[in-house]
Amino acid sequence: MKKLIIKNINKEISDSLIWEMAYSGCVPAFYEYAYRAKSKLEPRSKLGKLHKSLKNSGIKLPELAAINSLPKIELLKCSRELTLITPKLYEAPLRALVSHLNSDKNNKLLIEERLGLKVGHVIDDLNKKRFRFTKNDEKLKNRDYYELKASILFLNWFLIKPTYIRPNVNNISYLFSPIDIKDSNLLSRASFLDKLGAVRKLKSYEVSYVKNKLQKNDASKRFIRLSSNELDTYLTNLSTEKINTISRLYSAIYEMDLINNEILDKLPIFILLNKRNFQTYPQILKLYRLGYKRMLHLRFLKNECLDLMVDKKLKSYLKKLINH
Repeated sequence: MKKLIIKNINKEISDSLIWEMAYSGCVPAFYEYAYRAKSKLEPRSKLGKLHKSLKNSGIKLPELAAINSLPKIELLKCSRELTLITPKLYEAPLRALVSHLNSDKNNKLLIEERLGLKVGHVIDDLNKKRFRFTKNDEKLKNRDYYELKASILFLNWFLIKPTYIRPNVNNISYLFSPIDIKDSNLLSRASFLDKLGAVRKLKSYEVSYVKNKLQKNDASKRFIRLSSNELDTYLTNLSTEKINTISRLYSAIYEMDLINNEILDKLPIFILLNKRNFQTYPQILKLYRLGYKRMLHLRFLKNECLDLMVDKKLKSYLKKLINH
């Protein structure tokens, strides 16, 4: 199988695309941007803004002063993971390249591609700049190729970085703490609720309701791990029709069995979209920006868990119960 060729990343991936990749949490892109900033003697304030954003989102980085003191060769070494391609990349569907890095035009054309078309199927044409979208036979401009290659590198980062069921970001206020999650797995439901202080904080009928809803099953495990104030607000502001549409899209893509589940779990959530539901892109993008970025993070969309997520009575009782 042909492999991605990037002869000169400085020419093929613009500073603005590198910035956007870094701002979206791609650590190697951050170091690539730091290298370019030092090479071009750009104001350090821009790098500082980027550094602060990543640190605030929970990404572990050295202090800015330490990064500024690194020689260019060290920054370059730290950025090399950006082009360290995993073989899994070529098994990912081409539609997984849909992202905020692309123009609307390219995203709409990517959505038109069949789900079974893999990145590996078109990589040679991309390298040779002869790639054409199925629904648009026009010759792509250099800018289009640069966007697609940036999206490929960004997708590669998704496939090689550590993956957790619960998004590991600071800007999400989870309903349950990591200790709560551990206790919920180890203790009976009655003991778990007792440890949270249910008898003291809730009325007896409220305790019964919570206990009945959060039985020890997969749905409640996902609920306890993934529920957050931000996700609650997101779902509250969506119509039932849109929530059901996103849930159906989630279930359908797994049921199709066209993508290896190990790869599918790690993919950006834009893979949900298809040509009939592209109008859902703004809602998917908002969910992505909250921090629920991978398909693995969307397990709350399974029917039983989703019922818990939209249960306003359950949420109101839990918020009375949990004070952290």
